[in-house]
Amino acid sequence: LKDHLTSVDFNKEDAVPDIAKYLIELFDNHIDKTFILLTSVEGLDVYIKNLNVSIIPWGGDITNHQKEYKTVEPVLEKNLDSSRTFLSLNRNKRTHRAMTLALLHALGWQKHGLISCIFKDMPTDVIEYTKWKVSDSALYSDGWNKLLTSTDLLTDSHDIYEKLDNDNATNFKNKLSEYYKNTFVEIISETSYTEKCYNLTEKTLNSIYGCSFPILLCSKGSVDFLRSMGLDMFDDIVDHSYDAIDDPAERLEAAIIDNAELLTNNKRTKDLWVQNKTRF
Repeated sequence: LKDHLTSVDFNKEDAVPDIAKYLIELFDNHIDKTFILLTSVEGLDVYIKNLNVSIIPWGGDITNHQKEYKTVEPVLEKNLDSSRTFLSLNRNKRTHRAMTLALLHALGWQKHGLISCIFKDMPTDVIEYTKWKVSDSALYSDGWNKLLTSTDLLTDSHDIYEKLDNDNATNFKNKLSEYYKNTFVEIISETSYTEKCYNLTEKTLNSIYGCSFPILLCSKGSVDFLRSMGLDMFDDIVDHSYDAIDDPAERLEAAIIDNAELLTNNKRTKDLWVQNKTRF
């Protein structure tokens, strides 16, 4: 399996990711067989506990795209005159992306970032769509309404691949690298978030090559997973305590609000980036 296992509408109320349900049924129906499951998904054993299955994680898009990304130059020269501090790229509609954008606009922080949202006309009521329990639903609704009328979003399109499907390395070179040149922190809205298993995709890989301080909106424990691989997660600069929070709404608010200074203080963040350039 070379992809994630959940639909765009997976919510906290859902017990098991969609495709994981099919797999569990398959393994139950063939109890006389032994299965070896090679998967891009980390933590799948939280859901699939069948005794006739051996699960072998073998890397997600970070390993799938190794060959293509060897041709990519990391963005080690930033525009230090840029007035924008963070980058937030949001394509396919997912609950955590909608809530992130609502929160950023409710706080008035959109002016500090370069933000894309290709799905802003889809969910009309962000709380009804996400079904999350939050401390202040009016805050998120107000932020979503501000997003809907925003004229400050990046231009984005469903057609980002010129030649091949999922040609993410070329998309990075042709388009995304310019965004990274003008920002210093990225709010990485990964594919997986609410579910306990996750697949780290080109979104994380782009941020690494974009040389930005990472705030990783992914499933619980994903920051620790990257750290255990040996990646520098800039723990002395980014407050990653959110990574240990189980509730998706609480984790999101902690990720954003606990890093307020990093996301909004343009001069301080640029100074930190220059001081730590060699670490990138």
